[in-house]
Amino acid sequence: MKSKITASLTRTRMLVFSVSLLMVACVSIVGSVEARYLRSALKQTAPATQAAPVEKTVEQVQKNIQVLTGMPASQLIPVMN
Repeated sequence: MKSKITASLTRTRMLVFSVSLLMVACVSIVGSVEARYLRSALKQTAPATQAAPVEKTVEQVQKNIQVLTGMPASQLIPVMN
């Protein structure tokens, strides 16, 4: 009787261990694929952000600006409305 219980527990432990090992392997594979995908996505978008032109400030476009200094020129009219 004890040998049947021991064999059953051993089988259950092996099954739990195998399932746990498979889950860890799956999570590792999915994580590495996601990381590779994110790296490739960042490489594709990086040149686009570097190529954006710098917008002129309000002081460079308008005369006699004393309060809203440092703001992009395209934001002057929406801020004043």
